[in-house]
Amino acid sequence: MWTFLNSVAGHHADAADPELLVWIKDLIDHMFGVGPWTIVVVIGVILLAMPLGLIVFYLGQRKRIGQVRPNVTATKR
Repeated sequence: MWTFLNSVAGHHADAADPELLVWIKDLIDHMFGVGPWTIVVVIGVILLAMPLGLIVFYLGQRKRIGQVRPNVTATKR
């Protein structure tokens, strides 16, 4: 197994295939028609929105659980 992993790691000197990265970048630029800074800003907003959304969800749950719930154990027959 280690031989296989070493052969994969030795396939490219770079972390990824440079031709593939250029092709992906050109494809994204062609699909969306925006500049590189727009993509950086959108990805940055998404990366910041995820933890902020989790924090807001946590605080909302914490506030909801802290509320006093009415006693609903008594039922009529």
